[in-house]
Amino acid sequence: MKLSLSGRLIEMTKQSYAMTVEEFLALTVNAGYEGVHLRDGQIDHLIRDERFDEVEALYAGRGLGCSMLWGRLDSASFDADLTRKKLALLPRVGLDQLMIGYPTDIELIREWCDLAARQEITLVIACHFNSMFEDILRARDFIGKVDRPNLGLNVDPLNIHMAEQDYGLATLEQVRDLLSIVNVQGGVLHQGDQTIRRYYRRSTPTFRRAYLCDEDHLDIPQFISNLKTIGYAGYVNVLEPYSKDDDPSRVASETARLLQGYIDG
Repeated sequence: MKLSLSGRLIEMTKQSYAMTVEEFLALTVNAGYEGVHLRDGQIDHLIRDERFDEVEALYAGRGLGCSMLWGRLDSASFDADLTRKKLALLPRVGLDQLMIGYPTDIELIREWCDLAARQEITLVIACHFNSMFEDILRARDFIGKVDRPNLGLNVDPLNIHMAEQDYGLATLEQVRDLLSIVNVQGGVLHQGDQTIRRYYRRSTPTFRRAYLCDEDHLDIPQFISNLKTIGYAGYVNVLEPYSKDDDPSRVASETARLLQGYIDG
C-alpha cells in the first residue's frame, strides 16, 4: 500500500486556502506521501487552461503518483468534454483510474467504461454516505449490473460507519476484487435528535471532527490490517487529516508517519 494526500487539506484552514497546486504538491512530497489526489476545483482549473504539459511536469518533477482524479458522471455536473480531457491526462501523470462519483445511469456508465477501456483506464464509483451507494454491498451489486471489467469501487470507513454498516474484514472480503482506492478521514459518529431523509433509512448522521488517529476514532490500525489481509496493494488516500493544529504541513506529516507505521506493522 502507498499513501496519498488529498487536496482537501487545502480546504481545511484559512492559511491553506491561498496555497497553490505547486505548493501543495511540494508539501505532499515533504510530508512523506507517494501520491496525491487533486480535487475537482484544482484539476479542472489546470485542464481548462490546457496546461497538460505543466501538470505533467509538476508530477514528474516531484516523483509523485496520482491516486485519484474526479470526472463526475452525474446529471448535475457532468461535463463530457472535461471528462475526455481528464481521460487524456491520466496516462501523462501515471494514473489509470478516474473517480466518477455516484452516477445512477447504467447505460451512461457503460458507455464511458468502454471509452476508458481503450486507454486501459478504470472508472471508480464512491461508496459514499447519503448517496445511492451508501450501502457498500448495494454498490457492489450495482457494479455487477453495469457488467464492465474496468469499473471499480472506492471505500471510506467513515462513510461506511456513518451509514451504520460494518467496515470490518467480513465486509472488505466481499468487495476485495473491486477495490480501486481507499480513503481515510477524520470524524466520529454521534447520534443527534434531528432526523433526516436518507436513501434507505431515516437517521441522524451527525459527527464531530476528530484527528484521524485519535484513540476514540474509528479503528484505523485494524482497518489497515484488514486491507493487508485481503491483499489490497493500492493507495490509501488521506482525505482529511483533521487536527486542532492549524499548520497543514505538520498535520500531513504526522498523519503520514502514523499511517505508514500501521502499513509497515
